[in-house]
Amino acid sequence: MNKRLFIAIKYKPNDIISDLIEDFKIELENEKIKWVDTDKMHLTLKFYGDTDTEKIPGLIEHLHGAVKNNKPVLLSVEKPGAFYRGKFPSVLFLNLSKNIQLFNLVNAISETSELCGFSKEKRKFKAHITLARIKFIKDLSLFKEILNTEVNQTFMLDRFYLFESKLTPKRAMYYVVEEFIL
Repeated sequence: MNKRLFIAIKYKPNDIISDLIEDFKIELENEKIKWVDTDKMHLTLKFYGDTDTEKIPGLIEHLHGAVKNNKPVLLSVEKPGAFYRGKFPSVLFLNLSKNIQLFNLVNAISETSELCGFSKEKRKFKAHITLARIKFIKDLSLFKEILNTEVNQTFMLDRFYLFESKLTPKRAMYYVVEEFIL
């Protein structure tokens, strides 16, 4: 039996960021966009995908050992950003400032995961929190203006989670498998 797994930090936007997201939704209401529910926002540290349930206990044990010397980290949200498919945006997200402690944590998780038989991530880690998945944007100039919005929030990374993701026709459902406290 398999479970679809990933490691992430839960993210709760403060009131200013929540208001900003609501403004984005209003400004982009005529575009084809699927917004992420606020209670599902997170920063993915490692995506495992379909994982044999027999591998999970060993992975959890190794991860606890690998991150036991890590300390809580103050993270900063910078500004909106986007991933593109060709010249069209496909994802709207919040950028996080570069942080060596976060980078070291991601490396520790990645190296431990490889020791447990999981493949190395092919893409370079990009610290971001997805706000929306974009099907199509007609008004690219308005979208570029949104990307220039100033954002300022800090939050403490003092724990992260191994999540199981169950895909349904309407949305993904996330379930905590294990909590890791720094």
